[in-house]
Amino acid sequence: MRRNILLICIWVLAIVMAAVPASAGNWYFGGGVDVAGVESKQPFLTDQNGFGLILNGGYRFTENISLDVAISSLALEDTGGADITYSIFSIGPKIDFLSVYNNGWSPWVLFGLTSHVLSWDNFFDEVDGSGISFALGADFRVTYSGVIQVALRTHSFDGEWNFNAVDYDTDTTEFTVSYIWNTWR
Repeated sequence: MRRNILLICIWVLAIVMAAVPASAGNWYFGGGVDVAGVESKQPFLTDQNGFGLILNGGYRFTENISLDVAISSLALEDTGGADITYSIFSIGPKIDFLSVYNNGWSPWVLFGLTSHVLSWDNFFDEVDGSGISFALGADFRVTYSGVIQVALRTHSFDGEWNFNAVDYDTDTTEFTVSYIWNTWR
């Protein structure tokens, strides 16, 4: 159920962002690939690696400050061999240190709040939680209105299993590469 809601939110966000006219001037959005490592003290999620997709976008307030939103969906496999879908939603301020248009590239940092859902595909098990995120990366200008974004994102969250009160203290590290189309200059 939550996976369907997440997919609907992703599509609505993508449609709204695509419908924004070019004259808006401050929106950006894109997508790419995501490789992640998950560490947890729980036996089903001890050390897992996954691969997936990321959609990211946001609104740029100034040349150096924007509100960034990212949605990741990863495929994992637990220690028992069951498939897991891991979804991460994050939102927070992004601070660029340089102008990507004046310099051709810009390093940046991001601090965010996150929501996490781990759901087993063959069972009704699900772990939901929220936490914090820190990211650093760089945008490299490749076209007039597009950049390649390379990022390292870390997340820490406290999750709870849906069948009992077992806590899943989990840390995730993501490496993402995305193409970001933007309307800002």
